[in-house]
Amino acid sequence: MGLPEDRAVEQAPEESIAVVEPRAVARTGLLRMLRRAGFRSTRGFESLVRIPTGETGPGVVVLSLELEEVGVQLSAFRSAAPKSRVLGLAYGRMCSEPVLALLPLLDGLVQTVTPEHLRVAIGCIRGGHHYFEGGVPADVWRRMAPGTRPPLLSDRERQVLRLLGEGLKDAELAARLGCSVARAKALVRAVLRKTGSRNRAQAATVGVREGWVG
Repeated sequence: MGLPEDRAVEQAPEESIAVVEPRAVARTGLLRMLRRAGFRSTRGFESLVRIPTGETGPGVVVLSLELEEVGVQLSAFRSAAPKSRVLGLAYGRMCSEPVLALLPLLDGLVQTVTPEHLRVAIGCIRGGHHYFEGGVPADVWRRMAPGTRPPLLSDRERQVLRLLGEGLKDAELAARLGCSVARAKALVRAVLRKTGSRNRAQAATVGVREGWVG
């Protein structure tokens, strides 16, 4: 049974989600994913210009970056609906130049489009935070204008970075963080990737140099 498009269902307008995808089949698939992720108030559109703004506008826009003239449309939409949060779908082109150029206009960006990824990302940006799947690479982050940079490291990752400066082993790190050793290793990998570091010592040095740790 197909999902209704351009029709809100059962929630207040400020909680609604607009899906912008020019391909009808892909748009229907995204609406289904959102329903599976637990979102009920969803609407589908083929372009940003068709979305109502103002009090009737969506709280979140899930935007396919395959849209023609996406930068022009997105810039105009952000001016008309500054309170709406925008989650971009990169479809595997996370670090391509056209996608990176849009980062200042996005509240979040995902390339793995699944119900779980959408649920986590939308929950994050609804809470007023940025969400960039896998993090924005450090070299890309540094090229962005300071006022448009999303947080490079989460609070938890900053804590890991501080502890790396103490030279802790995995088991010691896990004990200090109150998590499993496997989780501690995953956090270290994320910190190394986001800081562009080859090892823990380099990450700790980068953290001090960039002012990410006190």
